[in-house]
Amino acid sequence: EQSEELKAAEEKRSNLELRQAVLDARATLIAWRRSVEQYALNRKLAEKGIVSPTEVDSSRETAENAELKYKESLLALDQAKLDILKEAAVISVVGARVYRTDGAQKKVDITLANLSSEGKARIAYPDEPAGGFQDLLRVPDIRVSLRNGAIIAEPYVQTIKKLDLNEESTLTFALLQGDVGDVEANITYFDKTVKESVFLRKDSENDL
Repeated sequence: EQSEELKAAEEKRSNLELRQAVLDARATLIAWRRSVEQYALNRKLAEKGIVSPTEVDSSRETAENAELKYKESLLALDQAKLDILKEAAVISVVGARVYRTDGAQKKVDITLANLSSEGKARIAYPDEPAGGFQDLLRVPDIRVSLRNGAIIAEPYVQTIKKLDLNEESTLTFALLQGDVGDVEANITYFDKTVKESVFLRKDSENDL
């Protein structure tokens, strides 16, 4: 419950930051256009001797600074959109299979899926056409390890190069402990780590 409340708070914060970034971009664009118009006007007035060259230089500097602030606001807007996309990205365990090989080595197949939210991503990109979120919600470099306190499977870490929206990928791990009842899948992508508990169920003497 606390985790869901935290997610809701983070989502609200990102939405507010996005709205503020949009407003800042509009405001700085207006200020830039006005300063450019003033600079152009001062140049014409200077030709008629109405304003001094110093005033022209000052208005030019004002226009250049206004352009810089506008470009900075665009960068802030892009970052706000990126933050929304990161929140929309969801990589989750959707299946697990535990079994023994002929050599009695216990292995686990973990299936992960890209369950990212198009609806949440559309907050940042409302004009994106249908099907246009495949590229935006593609998640690269997903690192996965199995733990029960410490890492209890090898390879210690496996990497999925990328997962497209609604795509699945299965990783195979060899358990280093044969008597564990559950494992924790640590899934790291972008700048966050998601931990999902996977319980290993037994039927008689056979592992499922």
